[in-house]
Amino acid sequence: MLLKSAEKMPEESYSFKPVDTVRSYGQIVGHVADAQYAVLLARTGGEKSGAGHRTHETSKADLIAALNTAFAYCDKAYGG
Repeated sequence: MLLKSAEKMPEESYSFKPVDTVRSYGQIVGHVADAQYAVLLARTGGEKSGAGHRTHETSKADLIAALNTAFAYCDKAYGG
């Protein structure tokens, strides 16, 4: 569902914040990719947590690519 919502969200809405004290939509997408790829599954994949896979992208295309990479990493880790 997250990937589908990221694909449907218009590029200009990736910077949307309901209030200044919260992350933008794009920052939330990047945070989820980070959490899956670098934090939650790093130990499962045999890597140290945060092993250089941090997501700092801001464009829609880059964030969708980061999600796809994170999901592929998850699939590999779970498959092993």
